[in-house]
Amino acid sequence: MLDIGFWEIAVIGVVALIVVGPEEFPVMVRNVTRSIAKLRNMMGAVKSDLSHEIDKVEELKRLIAEEAKIAEMQEVMNDINGTAVPRQSQTQTVVTKKVDEKPPSSRPPETASK
Repeated sequence: MLDIGFWEIAVIGVVALIVVGPEEFPVMVRNVTRSIAKLRNMMGAVKSDLSHEIDKVEELKRLIAEEAKIAEMQEVMNDINGTAVPRQSQTQTVVTKKVDEKPPSSRPPETASK
């Protein structure tokens, strides 16, 4: 992750000791190590959540592939049984039904009030 070696950490420690002072240095080191531990735990939780979500996506992909196979098998079965309707005639039937339907009148019904 970070390419920090022993000597870099030693220099940071000496500078922190000089800046913070010898009395507050152990408290600061304790706080820093706790913060690093919390950060690692959070990163582990995020990795776990991501892997769980990736597994869900993989499962959904598998289910979609199975569904496509089932649809293909159903189409073959319909072809074998002779019950299949060609796709072109299905769309023509839907279009014909929609064209034949009359749109509702936009005028309100007239009432005999005389």
